[in-house]
Parts: sequence; C-alpha cells; structure tokens
Amino acid sequence: MRVAELAGCDSRTGGRPVIPGGLGGDGAGIPGGIPRRGIRAGGADAPTGAGLAALIEVHDQAELDRALNAGVQLVGVNNRNLKTFKVDLATTVQLAKCLHSAPGATPPLLVAESGIHTRADVERLAKCGAQSILVGESLMKHADIGAKVRELLGG
Repeated sequence: MRVAELAGCDSRTGGRPVIPGGLGGDGAGIPGGIPRRGIRAGGADAPTGAGLAALIEVHDQAELDRALNAGVQLVGVNNRNLKTFKVDLATTVQLAKCLHSAPGATPPLLVAESGIHTRADVERLAKCGAQSILVGESLMKHADIGAKVRELLGG
C-alpha cells in the first residue's frame, strides 16, 4: 500500500482533512492521531470516502486507545517522538503488546514508522507484530535506494 499524507486540517477546511489529489497513494496518513475530543465528521472517514485507507498515527498509549475506540483499521506507530524528536523502536514494541492484547475481534494492521535503518530493525519490529513498515530517512540518506530496500527486506 502506498500512503499519501494528508495535506492538513485547519480552519479553512472546517477542521476536516484535505486529501491531496494526484499523489497516487492507496491510503492517507493522518499524522498526530485522533484528537482527544474524538473524530469530527469527515475526520478519519474522509480518506475512505475518497476510496483510500486511513492510516492513523499514534505515539503513546492514549493515542492508541483513541484509535482503537474509533475502530480504525490501520495504526501507524511513530517511533519518533514529535515533541523531542527522539527515536526509539521500543515505542512500537510497547504499543504492539497493547494492541494485540486489546479486546475485540481483529486488531488493526500495525505499521511501524521511523527509525528503521537495518534488517535487524525490521526483524525486531516484525517479531513484535508489525505487519508493515514506513521507511523514509534511511532510504533518503542511502546512495543506492534500491540496494537499501533489498537490505531492509532481507533480499
């Protein structure tokens, strides 16, 4: 699945997400998770209304709980704390335990985001239950992106 990040939510859109056209994605990422007050009309449902899947980004237990209570199907755990910019793969490991022990039928698909630099990182995240990864920085810093992708995928 290719994910296009939402262009934003602000007063000009009535607090509703803006889905950028023509990005060629199959899904739309909603950074910052679900607000404490819950999802506004058209919030996390806006991507699905446009034929896309919504990837809800979380960083802590409270954000994960809001996502689970909203019944999301894709949860992205951002290993980069956007307040301190510290990156720690233990964020995904910890929240994956909560995700897979939460009551309910089927847990949402877990996407590990940020801080993924080596095959060992990918294996660690897969072992804790991440079913997909979102990699950016380590690819952008590598001279041969194709080689880096093959390395991360174990090929």
